[in-house]
Amino acid sequence: MLGHPYNIYDPFISMNLIERLKRKGIKVITNEMVSPKVVRREEASLPKTLFWSYEKEIIGTAFNWLRTRKVDGIIYVLSFACGPDSLIQVLIEQEGKMNEDIPIMSLVIDEHSAETGLVTRLEAFIDMLTRRKKASLN
Repeated sequence: MLGHPYNIYDPFISMNLIERLKRKGIKVITNEMVSPKVVRREEASLPKTLFWSYEKEIIGTAFNWLRTRKVDGIIYVLSFACGPDSLIQVLIEQEGKMNEDIPIMSLVIDEHSAETGLVTRLEAFIDMLTRRKKASLN
C-alpha cells in the first residue's frame, strides 16, 4: 500500500483500509518498509528530480515493487485535488504499463468518499489478485 502516512494510517480517513485487508488475509506492506537507500536509487531513475519528500518515497517504493515483483498488487491511496499525488499517480501508472504483471489500484479519497464504494473496489481488487495467483499456480 502506497500513500502519505496521514492517508493510509488514519482509520477515519482510510476507512480502516489496512485492517480490512488484514482481515481478508492480505499481508500489507507500506512505503516505509522499503529502505531509504533503495527508494533513493529507484527515484533517481526519473529524468528529473522530484521536489516533494513523500512523493520521492512513494515513487521509489512503487518503482522498486514493480521492477522486483515483490508484491502481488499495489493500492495507491491519494487525496483528491492533491497536485503532487496526481503527478505521482501518472508516473506509477506509466511504470506499471511496462510491467503488467502487477495490478495497480488508485483509491482517491476526500470528504465525500463513501465506505461502500471503497469496500466494493477493495473486494474486486482482492478477487482479481486471488484469481491471478490461482491461475499462475495452474
